[in-house]
Formats: sequence, structure tokens, C-alpha cells
Amino acid sequence: MEKGNNMKEVNTSAKCFNGIYEGVIEENGVISFKGIPYAKPPVGKLRWRAPEPVEPGNEVFRADSFGKSSIQYECFSEPASSNETGEDCLTLNVWTGSLEDGGKPVMFYIHGGGFSWGGTADPLYDGQYIVENHKDIVVVTCNYRVGLMGFADFSRVPGGKEYSDSTHLAVLDIIQGLKWVKQNIKVFGGNPDNITVFGESAGGALTSILLVVKEAEGLFHKAVIQSGTLNLTYIQEDSDRAGLVQALMEKTGAENMQDLLDLSEKEIADAYTGFNDEGFSLNDICVMPLRDRGFIPENPYEALRNGASKDIPVII
Repeated sequence: MEKGNNMKEVNTSAKCFNGIYEGVIEENGVISFKGIPYAKPPVGKLRWRAPEPVEPGNEVFRADSFGKSSIQYECFSEPASSNETGEDCLTLNVWTGSLEDGGKPVMFYIHGGGFSWGGTADPLYDGQYIVENHKDIVVVTCNYRVGLMGFADFSRVPGGKEYSDSTHLAVLDIIQGLKWVKQNIKVFGGNPDNITVFGESAGGALTSILLVVKEAEGLFHKAVIQSGTLNLTYIQEDSDRAGLVQALMEKTGAENMQDLLDLSEKEIADAYTGFNDEGFSLNDICVMPLRDRGFIPENPYEALRNGASKDIPVII
């Protein structure tokens, strides 16, 4: 409990599947919960693996600061890149006017950043301003793995075929975030049966992808696509031409998948974000979700024409 602006006690404690989270009352009276883990940390044996659900728990956490952004170099146009970065980045944030009414529509935001930068710590994505003006809405923002950690193709690396999810991990991260929201958002005052997904640029493309992948069915009910669309996806030739994984292996001296897995987080971050004499970084190599791996359809537009998400209202 905290005292609100009117000095009345306000409930700021949300009992979720994976812990009890103590929120913060912002100056505008909105209650914020930051840095809540929605999946197990994708580190160690879980590096470049699909996200795994969090374990149940009753521990109490102070949810007052954003989690880490995914590994990336500091970029002037992406304020979240100035936040602490790391592999353990799968957290989300919730803003609500109160915890009492469990029927508020939920807006689930997916940030942009060219698939290689960005995160929810960007002040532009602070959900308190939407909730301040629309007290009947709950806002969620969700981190996901970007760049090398979220879209790498290891299929031609010895031992890499076991990592077939690595080309679309960011999409799987968002799906896991939506699953967490469906399971827990009611304690924040939200309605798990009224979730709108929205995103801009790369976030718009990821929102579009959710419309055509079966794994996302039933996890959201409306979509708003801003700037990015399904055209922001790669076919195999595009990924090969970009050559991110090949460049990483040359830079680190890795010869197989196990060598890559044996790299420390710092070694990966240094190899991926470090600049050469020409001012170039592997982080600058363009990456996008890869189609036709049994997850994103080979022709996602055809999937839409054939009725994928036909019952989901969409604004573009």
C-alpha cells in the first residue's frame, strides 16, 4: 500500500504467478510496475533458445526500475540503448490507474529499433502518459531480444541446426510476454480477453507477424500496425547476403555452435558491438525475422489472404 495524491491508501501490490510485485505511484497518480520477468533469463543453456515460462513463486519484488535492454551498442536515436544491456532482458512493464477493476482493455506495445536496437526503457514508450489520459486502459510494454540475440541464423554452423528458433526468437519472446499477460493482467485491473497489440517500425512488423503465426492465436484480440509491415522479413537469400553469423564467427574465431555458446556474455557483446577502424560494428548488419522455417509462412501476405487472423480487427 502507498498513499496516493489524495493521501488515501492505494493498493500497489500485484500478486502474479511468479511473485508479488510492489508498484510505484507516479506523480500523475498512475501506478507503474517495471522490470517484471515474463520468461526465464535466456542465458547459459538457454542462450539462443526459445523463451521458457517463469517458475511460480511468492517472493516480493520492488518493481520500480526497467530491466536490461537487449545487447546493442549505444545509439543516439535509441535512448533505451543507453540503459544497461545484457542477455537477461526478458522483462515487461505495466501501467494502470488502479488494481481494483479487472475489466480494463489492455494495450500491449512492441517497440521499434530496426530489429537491432531499442527497448522499453526509452522515455518515448512510457505508458504512464496514456493511462493518465485514459484511466480505463492498462498499458504493457515488452522487451525482446534484438539483433544477434534475436534473429541469428545458425543453420549452416556445425551443430547449429538444433537452434532453428534462433531466426525468430524476438517473435517467440513477444508471444511468451503475451502469455504472461493473459495469465496475470487481471491483478493489474486488465481484461485478459481484451488485449490490443500495437507497435511501430520493427514493432509494427512484429505486430504484423503475430497475425500470421499459429503460436500467437488467441493471445490478442486487436492489432494496430504503425509503419512496419510484413515486408520487413527476410527470405534465406537475404539472410545469407547479410552474413551476420559468418562475420561473428570470423571475429571470434568460433568454428562451431559450441564455440559460440562457450563465449561469455562480455565476449559476445564486445564482438557484436565493438567498432573497427572504419567505424563499423556487427551490430550495424541488418537483421530481420526469417520466413519459411515452419514458423513465419513463406508468403505471409498469402496467409492473410487465406484467412489468418480474419477475426482480428486491424488498424494500419
